[in-house]
Amino acid sequence: MAESARSETLDRPAPGRQQPAVDAVGVAATVGVAYFLAAQLGLALLKTPDGVAAFWPAAGLAAGAIVALGPTARVPVAIGVVAAGVLANVFAHRNLPASLLLAVCNAGGTLLIGWLIERQHGRDFSLDSLPRVLGFFLAAMISAAVSGLGGVTGYMLFLAPDATPPTIWLHWFVADTLGVAAVAPLVIGIARSRHQPPRPSEVLEGTCILAVLAFASVLGIAGPTGNWFTIMPMVLLLPLLVWPAARCPPVFAAAAVFIVALVLIWSVTFGSGRLGDASIPLSDRLLATQAAVLAVSACSLIIAALFAERRRHEVALSANNALLRTQEEAFRRLLGSLPAAIYTTDKAGRITYCNQAAVDLWGKRPELGNERWSDLWRLHYPDGTSMPLNERPTHIVLHGGCAVRGREALLERPDGTLVPIMPCPAPLIDEQGTIIGVVNMQVDLTERKRTEEALAERDTLLTLASKAARVGGYTLDCTTELVRLSPGLAALYGLPEGSTQLPYANCRALVLPEDLAGLEAGFARVWAENQREYVAQFRIVRVSDGEVRWIETRNLVSYDAGRPARIVGIGIDFTER
Repeated sequence: MAESARSETLDRPAPGRQQPAVDAVGVAATVGVAYFLAAQLGLALLKTPDGVAAFWPAAGLAAGAIVALGPTARVPVAIGVVAAGVLANVFAHRNLPASLLLAVCNAGGTLLIGWLIERQHGRDFSLDSLPRVLGFFLAAMISAAVSGLGGVTGYMLFLAPDATPPTIWLHWFVADTLGVAAVAPLVIGIARSRHQPPRPSEVLEGTCILAVLAFASVLGIAGPTGNWFTIMPMVLLLPLLVWPAARCPPVFAAAAVFIVALVLIWSVTFGSGRLGDASIPLSDRLLATQAAVLAVSACSLIIAALFAERRRHEVALSANNALLRTQEEAFRRLLGSLPAAIYTTDKAGRITYCNQAAVDLWGKRPELGNERWSDLWRLHYPDGTSMPLNERPTHIVLHGGCAVRGREALLERPDGTLVPIMPCPAPLIDEQGTIIGVVNMQVDLTERKRTEEALAERDTLLTLASKAARVGGYTLDCTTELVRLSPGLAALYGLPEGSTQLPYANCRALVLPEDLAGLEAGFARVWAENQREYVAQFRIVRVSDGEVRWIETRNLVSYDAGRPARIVGIGIDFTER
């Protein structure tokens, strides 16, 4: 599709750029010759009493050419139509003024249909969607109605027909519309096939079905009516028309329409087959033929457009499904590589997916689509008591629709082993907002619990060591003026057990007044010089017993924009020393 679009872009002249003169002459000559032959065919076919052809294939040929070739071909096509139209009318023994006016009207209708289609559907036009087919028929009728007004004027001024102007206009309108409906789609489809050629299998299948359709049309429509079995090919025409529309690109449906329309017009013109029955008035046979051509054209092109849309949708759906499968596989690989246990369930709670980490955590590989999450493991509260089913996080999400976060639990494996986890279930919701399942990530907390126990043990040992050595640490936030104390320093100052934070002003109150001024002066000097370290000695009064103790403090100062931001230090009781 991308290559086809690129080739169309290369083939189509840029807006505003004129084609070379040789191209214009070639287009005008080619369209003129083809239009003259098609006009001769229309004039050779049956005429209505007012002299208007019942079927004007030249209009369809010109309209198809101007739609297929684009705006740059409008002038050459119009010149070819006018020249060929004048020549064809002169050959039909019409005077020169009438021939010229009728030819100009035909060219005007061709230009109008090209302009209408481009305005509504753009330059890259094809009959592969229902809106485009309907727009094509609407443009054909509008152009036929407008050009018919000029045609009536030419007939009334220069040909003096016996029919009334409304009758002449109606015959012109029907002939032009049928010609465009039967011939123009074939021309547009052939031009389109240059850029998007059908597959060889489609060409073979379409050619075969068109041959069968041509044979059945001649036998059923134009063949002799004396035998009863000749009705059978007529019955078979409908599936033979639907077949290329359903199985092949729209150009084959357009070819089928052209074949059937040609046989119908030929039969009524030369009095062969069922439409040549002289016992039926000519006007009735002509009306039946025109109605049949219009019905065959409309139905076939609409069916072909619907099937073309369906094929495009199937291609797009197939591509989207392939993309979704690729994304799903990549997503599954991603989930499978994660260390956390992840699984999904349907609305009934059956496991639909789980990664290897989940299998390792549970100690069992579930049967996807059959086993429920609640049958694979049991949950306990952190203190070891059993957790009821209605309080388990996955159950809450399935029935409540709200995600559960931050709740720890103990997962009991089939062998009785308890594993500390943190489940994080969330609902799976469809486009209508209905809960269709749960996605859950179970984080194994075993290593974290071991680390927390090791840290707690280390903190305990450090606290005992600091108390025994009469050493403690602290951190001062210079912005909030809050001091965070270690248990050792709190014991050193005689503060109540469990004291972890103290305002800086309260810490200053513990220092003897005669030592406080020197301590603060030292800090001020360090800050003014942006020094990183400071060591000082001072005396305090313990809160618990009022005893005076000597403290040595060692500090590290950090700065922010030249101002002290944070002080980390230790205090050492060296009274005995």
